[in-house]
Amino acid sequence: MQMRLDALKINKAGMRLLGVLLCCSMATCGKDKVGDEGDDDPVPSNAVEEPRRPGIAWEVKLPLGTVSSPRLVHSAAGPEILMAFGHEFAVSGGLVAVNVSTGAFRWRVETEQELFALPTPLTPWPGGERPWVVAGRDGQLHAVDLVSGEVLWRFLPFGEEARSRGIHNFYTGREFGDVNGDGVLDYLVVNGGDSKRGTYEVRPPGYLAVLSGAAGSIIHWIQVPDGRESYCSPLIWHRTGEEWVVFGSGGETFPGDLWGVPAQSVAAGHLEGVRSLVVHEEEKGAIAPPSFADLDGDGEPELIAVPFDGRLVVLSGSTMEPLWSFDATDGEETQSSPAVGDFDGDGDLDVVTVEQLGVFPQWVGSAIRAFDGASGTLLWEHRVTGNLVPQSPLAVDLDDDGRDEILISESNPAIMRGEQSEALFQVLHMGEGRIDTVARADGANFGTGWVGDADDDGLLEWFVPLMKRGGYGSLLRINLAGRAPAHIAWGGYLGTQHDGGY
Repeated sequence: MQMRLDALKINKAGMRLLGVLLCCSMATCGKDKVGDEGDDDPVPSNAVEEPRRPGIAWEVKLPLGTVSSPRLVHSAAGPEILMAFGHEFAVSGGLVAVNVSTGAFRWRVETEQELFALPTPLTPWPGGERPWVVAGRDGQLHAVDLVSGEVLWRFLPFGEEARSRGIHNFYTGREFGDVNGDGVLDYLVVNGGDSKRGTYEVRPPGYLAVLSGAAGSIIHWIQVPDGRESYCSPLIWHRTGEEWVVFGSGGETFPGDLWGVPAQSVAAGHLEGVRSLVVHEEEKGAIAPPSFADLDGDGEPELIAVPFDGRLVVLSGSTMEPLWSFDATDGEETQSSPAVGDFDGDGDLDVVTVEQLGVFPQWVGSAIRAFDGASGTLLWEHRVTGNLVPQSPLAVDLDDDGRDEILISESNPAIMRGEQSEALFQVLHMGEGRIDTVARADGANFGTGWVGDADDDGLLEWFVPLMKRGGYGSLLRINLAGRAPAHIAWGGYLGTQHDGGY
């Protein structure tokens, strides 16, 4: 039974789990799904003629809870979901490869600390190894072979030794060119966020790190410009023929900006040319990574930013100046990256955001809003009272009506107090003003899910992680009705291709 709460007080441990949601747990237009190679797939020959009834196909227990996001990969064993897991106070974590059809584990990696970053690929090695990088708390960062589940390298130091040297949490990173000239592409990632500090206790600075793709060793370790903490995964903004690294600083209770710096500067080990893209308001920072899409039709992708203070700020891809913005009311905050799709069916791109109602660490509900991408006009708004929607929204045309639907899940946060909780998995049909609850499950969903045709049967599946009472978690496969469209607008964490782009 869904509980409605007049007020919510979440303990510090619970808020730490919420706090890593979108910093850790990261699209190219025209691709219908994402796998480890990111290739386009043809329309399957066995596409079904009739829609199926939506609902939970299977639920598999994970060794511990998770605030990470699932990612589809393709291996010799077939399509699989990579899922990171762990619990801050369990002092353990890991990564599993899960068969999309059965939920069976093919391999499992154990780690000493919680993992929560989205798994990201490196270019396959000459020996046939296919390294995927996964990261988490207190210096945990591993390259795992997709073929065997073997750990190919790990970052050192980790744990208490890492903390003593100012090394804290790693978030979702990405390949970043051959910076050290050894013939192997290297890895860009952010490190920061000392979770053992109190809510208002001064935090150590965050860093942009360039690591060796061959060994995980440090090439560059660059402090963020304002010396603040950092939880924001770095992304690449491709604009006017240039590449800019975009990253954030600050947190829930300390100020910070969204920054941009030429990628060539970071590759050289410095921040020459860095500029503040979105300046903070109040004592709040930039936690959620931005999204990118050409909203004004000029051929350059805009930057769509949602600082923690609840604003929505769109910067022109041509000029880097504000295109439009939306100021939320007092008492709204967000750690959720925006999604992009065509929600009103006019052929142009729109933006959807999720806000939490209240002031950290006391949230009492959520607001989901859709905006016209070119003008910023508010198209639609839906409010949730008592439950929370802490994950980033997804977008896909489920019913072939030319409009993308919005996928969210609202969860009762009582689980953070050790109580029973329920998650409702919902499809929002903005054009019809209709909300369909397609499944319910015990637990709470904090990590952004994945939607697409994982098993090539012509139908859509929605994979969602859950936190369960008692410290463990699960992964759900929810079958959705309707055929898979030619392309998925926003299919996972940081988009369909997990790079922040539409």
